[in-house]
Amino acid sequence: MTFDDQLKRAFDTLSERLRAEVDHQVAAVMDDLAVSVREERERAAAEAREAASRQAASSQESALAEARDQAHAAGLAAGRAEGLEEGRRQGLEEGRQLGSEEGRQQGIVEGRQQGVLDGREQAEREGRVAAAVDAAPADHSKTADDGASERLAGAVGSIGRGRSLSEILDALAASAAREAAQVDVWLVRGAQLRKWRGSDGESALALQDAGRMGDAVRSGTAVVSGREAAVPVAMAGQVVAVISASGSDSAAANSAALDVLAHYAARCLETLTAFKTARAVSDRAGQGHDADAALAEEDASARRYARLLVSEIKLYHEPAVVEGRRDRDLATRLGGEIARARVLYEERVPLEVRQRGDYFRDELVRTLANGDPTLLQTT
Repeated sequence: MTFDDQLKRAFDTLSERLRAEVDHQVAAVMDDLAVSVREERERAAAEAREAASRQAASSQESALAEARDQAHAAGLAAGRAEGLEEGRRQGLEEGRQLGSEEGRQQGIVEGRQQGVLDGREQAEREGRVAAAVDAAPADHSKTADDGASERLAGAVGSIGRGRSLSEILDALAASAAREAAQVDVWLVRGAQLRKWRGSDGESALALQDAGRMGDAVRSGTAVVSGREAAVPVAMAGQVVAVISASGSDSAAANSAALDVLAHYAARCLETLTAFKTARAVSDRAGQGHDADAALAEEDASARRYARLLVSEIKLYHEPAVVEGRRDRDLATRLGGEIARARVLYEERVPLEVRQRGDYFRDELVRTLANGDPTLLQTT
């Protein structure tokens, strides 16, 4: 083998060795690159999964927070609605109880006052009536016949024997019929007059269209025109009935006798009403309601009603109450509501109770102003 051949073989061998070494190095580098790419891919995937997990957790937490807020708002609204409904129900119930109690107490007080007044004046009234009866025949002797005195005395006795409102009015109508050719008794019912068991014809008249009778009701005195007369029957200064009388062609209605009969019938009606009232008061007093207890119950009723009115203001205007306390201008913010409630309080609570104490003002200070009266001062 020549030297060139040997040199060529050595070169080929070296080349093969170098090629194998290069291939080995390239394969190693490729393996390293593959591992690096795989690790990078796995790390990126892990980071993506972690980011997605964090985002999902954040979204879930936001959704939970929003759901909690919505549930809280819904629960608050439902609770407020339920509280308002319960408050209105309790307010209505307390108002009904209060009205019933106040009505009963007002009846006791008014009955007692009326009984005392009528008992004190009864003797004086009877004396005036008797004097009027005695004087009537003498004052009108020129227009009365010879039996006028006896007739008038019998009429007074008939009216005085009445034991009910109907009996007294019937006796008045019968007695008045002896003093005129035609007589009707009309009862005052607001803006109308209604006939009391009279003759045929109209049974009701508008007060403004009643002529002499309307004038007698409005003035409270007898109205005489020619042979006709209208004589009022007044109890405690209020006209409750009127006698309409017409004379005959030969004689006018005896207005003087009719006036005496009307006054005596009114006194009998007042006395009968007073006795009934006094009996009712006596029955209630027998159940243990003395004067001091009645006064205490009146004051307690006034306090309860004031508490009901002021609590209603606080219930329906709670934001304004909170802001008024904060800015110290409750009277300005709630002036209209307070004035409306004050009117309702004064309509329901009697003057004598309000004079004993301003329970409405006390409740405003206690409930609206938290005990601080300066919050209700106006600037």
